[in-house]
Amino acid sequence: MAAGLWRPVRGRLVLCVDSRKAGFAGRRREFWPTEALASAEGIARLKENSGAAGFAELAPADRRDAAEALAHLGGAGSLLEAAIVFVRERERRARAAHVPTVTVAIGAYLAAKGIEQAAGNLSRLTLDDLKSKMRIVAAAFGPLKVTEIDESAVATFIRNLPHPPRGRANIRTKLSQFLNYCRREGKWITTNPTENVKVRVKNAEVKILSVEAAAALLLAALNSKRPASVVPFIAVQLFAGLRPYEAARLTWERIHFETKQIEVLASTSKTRETRFVELAPLLAECLWPYRLTKGPITGPRFVSTLAKVKTAAGFTVGVDKSNPWPTDVLRHCFGSYWLAVHKDRAHLAELMGTSLDMIKTHYKRAIPEPLAKEFWKLSPAIGKPAKIIPISSTA
Repeated sequence: MAAGLWRPVRGRLVLCVDSRKAGFAGRRREFWPTEALASAEGIARLKENSGAAGFAELAPADRRDAAEALAHLGGAGSLLEAAIVFVRERERRARAAHVPTVTVAIGAYLAAKGIEQAAGNLSRLTLDDLKSKMRIVAAAFGPLKVTEIDESAVATFIRNLPHPPRGRANIRTKLSQFLNYCRREGKWITTNPTENVKVRVKNAEVKILSVEAAAALLLAALNSKRPASVVPFIAVQLFAGLRPYEAARLTWERIHFETKQIEVLASTSKTRETRFVELAPLLAECLWPYRLTKGPITGPRFVSTLAKVKTAAGFTVGVDKSNPWPTDVLRHCFGSYWLAVHKDRAHLAELMGTSLDMIKTHYKRAIPEPLAKEFWKLSPAIGKPAKIIPISSTA
């Protein structure tokens, strides 16, 4: 609307409607005693019909730029549309200048997770696993900006991973968690490009050892040069269902012979919840010769001794894939043989620190009860820890 101001004219106040502006055909200045509003509204309508360009005061150089810009557009759009696209692109580049590379973003992400771990809200094992997965992500995307990871890049990355389906699914999950951090906390992206990338994983039954194979493993451990280093570690998995990393971090202070319980601390558990596992007589019999008042249940040269025990029990390592060590096989033995005897999935889930759905999904093997009872009768003859002790498998 044109400007309207009170002005003194010939001794009285009147409204002045001033529409003087270069480039507007209807420019003028009028004085009205009472009809100023109607005049101003009429001029506003004229301005609207003439367009904003009618009021533009363009310098000659600007007019030349406008003419050249229109020539470049070649009828593909208006000058206004081109200006809007230009401004948006300039803003996008300005924002992109502050977006970190994937390597830098991963550093910030792991630092945040480290704070969570220090506060007790994340287990050390989970953090270690996350670091391992992020090394794989950094190797693939490290130099790129976070905003340069799109759905196609994620799909190609996941498809080309040299891992089985479950491994690829786990890496995809960790990548998604990282990109959610970039979206929520970093504010570098607005969507997560992993959302529509799926990995099909078949729910397979877990692998277990036969009773004979379990006996052979225990015998190899007892006959090793350092049985105290490995027998407790194997036993708490085989007869109490601990995860390998829970067993590796278990200390003698948490094995309560008097109450017949093993205390798995939240700090060493996958679920970050403390649980108590029953110390069965068979397990107590395996642990008793090696018991200490404190310290880890593993001993000197644990890693090398365990590798030799597995080899002595018939498992292959390295390039020989004829009989590899199955993942979590000792824990799966406990779950399978325990369920065959007790037939209580809910209680088994509590003992193993997992969900009932996981038990229903993976522990479907139909093991005859007599065979399971044979497993629970495996018993080492009690003797000095350093002595070679035979294993008996009785029906």
